[in-house]
Amino acid sequence: MSSIKRFPVPKIKDKQEILGEHLYIKISYIVNTGQVSENSELICKVTGILLERENDELLHMLSDDSFLKKRVDEVVSHLDIKPIPADLYSSKDVSDRSLPTDEELLFDSVQSLDREHCSKITGMILELGNENIKVLLQDKEKLQLAVDKARLAIDSSEREFLGEMLYQKIKTVYPEHVEKITGMLMEMEPDKLKELLQDEHLLQQCIDKAYVALNKVS
Repeated sequence: MSSIKRFPVPKIKDKQEILGEHLYIKISYIVNTGQVSENSELICKVTGILLERENDELLHMLSDDSFLKKRVDEVVSHLDIKPIPADLYSSKDVSDRSLPTDEELLFDSVQSLDREHCSKITGMILELGNENIKVLLQDKEKLQLAVDKARLAIDSSEREFLGEMLYQKIKTVYPEHVEKITGMLMEMEPDKLKELLQDEHLLQQCIDKAYVALNKVS
């Protein structure tokens, strides 16, 4: 019976890593065309270059997709690398296609299980090594388990990221209470937190309510 190593659950060590994780995912949606082996190098290069920007600009990119796309396009144009056309493989005759690699097969399999995080989860599973990847491709239950564990790791990272976004915004309003107010708002569900971060007025209302509640307790 083949044994698979415990799926690695990355520990997000600091703010830069949190920002990098989410920047990579968002950039992958912009430049990725379904052929992860062809585009992963480009995504990594663009992510690395944009991570050198100031934190305020990073947070702006992560909260504004159109702004991020503009920055990605600028970087790609300077690199003189063009994303691979989405119909590159579909436009070719079947007889011209080479056999898909395990990496491509894995991406397609993961995409069928989790379309939202397929690029990131594929990258995480690739860390298991070729032998385990072959086992996963032959066993749907084990692949599902690996995808579920990867998704848990991403969700954990996402929550840390949302907390960092909240912290930065609250800090500009109530710096002396930023940690307590952030903790209060972090009790909300991730979807609600995302909604708040996309609506400045609603976010300010929640921050003010938390501040009032905090003062009543104290």
